[in-house]
Amino acid sequence: MVSEQSEPLGERGKRGSWLGVVLIIAAFIVGLIGLIETNWVVGVVGGALLVIGGVTALASNIMEQVEG
Repeated sequence: MVSEQSEPLGERGKRGSWLGVVLIIAAFIVGLIGLIETNWVVGVVGGALLVIGGVTALASNIMEQVEG
């Protein structure tokens, strides 16, 4: 079922789902940079991006977009 509030992108998912995925990927990249540079501030920013991306993905019902 696709929510009427968000526009579906055909069989590719909703924009909110993709935004969540992009934020999670960016969070891992930023976190990795913080780990390599041993900069805790950058690591915390990566963690915050991870939480925001996870909430965005869950809010868009990313796990219910699978058709089987």
